[in-house]
Amino acid sequence: QLAALFGRTRAAILERAAVPVTTTQMARELGQSPGSVSEHLTVLKANGLLSSRRTGRRVLYWQTPLAQSMISAQRTPATLRPGTISDALTGTRGPRRPQT
Repeated sequence: QLAALFGRTRAAILERAAVPVTTTQMARELGQSPGSVSEHLTVLKANGLLSSRRTGRRVLYWQTPLAQSMISAQRTPATLRPGTISDALTGTRGPRRPQT
């Protein structure tokens, strides 16, 4: 699901960033060049899906709450979702049905 929205590489990066990870670690695990992974990390961070912090010569990246919500929403079976992905992102439950 995320791969259809972001592309396979960005979706893999986003899911892998559940725990803090460096560009080099991510590149090694995905079999990609550090430069390529760095570009993907930059795009994901610019769009609010990753946070980062420099520690010495390393930069660690991890999921933001927005990314966690999106990943959680795509893993929930559609029959259990109360509305759309925007509901998962905003914490709402979709339109209420009138009581009869």
